[in-house]
Amino acid sequence: MDLQVLSTREPTAYEQMLAAFESEDWAWKDERAGCVQLDLSGQTGSWRCLASVREDPAQFCFTSHVPSRVPVEKRPLAAELLVRANHQLGMAYLSMDFATGAVSCRTLLEVEHVRTQLTVEIIVRHVRYNLEAMDYYYAGIMALIHGDKQPAEIMAGLP
Repeated sequence: MDLQVLSTREPTAYEQMLAAFESEDWAWKDERAGCVQLDLSGQTGSWRCLASVREDPAQFCFTSHVPSRVPVEKRPLAAELLVRANHQLGMAYLSMDFATGAVSCRTLLEVEHVRTQLTVEIIVRHVRYNLEAMDYYYAGIMALIHGDKQPAEIMAGLP
């Protein structure tokens, strides 16, 4: 009979991240060292997402990207919309690359400051918060890109 030797080492932040994704059946693919790509969706849309970790200090970053770009002429309005949305957000923030019109939602967690380890549960909760924020504001972002409403009007129309 073979005996398995159990490792007593703690899982790395990267291993915890992959375990979290596997626990939720979220398919991922390697992007680069410490970073993976996921395609996830909510009730209002689907997003390409990037997740990355650093080991020391343990840090987890999750970014979901709006698939459409903001046209050049609407970027000042989009900036206003994102500032209005960010005023309501807690640990997530929406940003736009003015050069490309790419909009994303980013959350960042450094566990060193909360004196705990990066666990599967913390990562899943963190990703869900990001996706909920993107899901909530996605319709407004798309309304701005494809419509003619002003940011204040779009924000007032969100649930």
